[in-house]
Amino acid sequence: MGWTEITIPEGTLANWERLPKHTDNAKPEAGSSKPEVSIISAETSPLSLGMPEEEKRVRGVTLRGVFPRESTSIELWGSHHRENWHRIATAKGAHIAGLCGVRYRWLKVRMTTKLRAEDSLEALTFTVS
Repeated sequence: MGWTEITIPEGTLANWERLPKHTDNAKPEAGSSKPEVSIISAETSPLSLGMPEEEKRVRGVTLRGVFPRESTSIELWGSHHRENWHRIATAKGAHIAGLCGVRYRWLKVRMTTKLRAEDSLEALTFTVS
């Protein structure tokens, strides 16, 4: 790949005084002194990852979204026939990585985190071999 020169038309960045000014003294809305925080504990239904008959070795799991990572814990569980579940790994934070071990047909993830009103859990991503 080569370099591409980007030209900015003259005067594009010249009118800074017309932009809205930032103020630190924004007034909070009435009755909301602190943002509301909820503790969420969730568990997925059994996951086959689109391959219900194949045994999968999970190398990593990541919880995606907008949420405080420092107050999050995640567990990965595995089962051969959705009867007896075995905990594969537990981690503080939104990532489980560097796994090697037994293969399972079915997986599920348990997670606990604190969520504010503007936060969201968006996806679970798996690294599988």
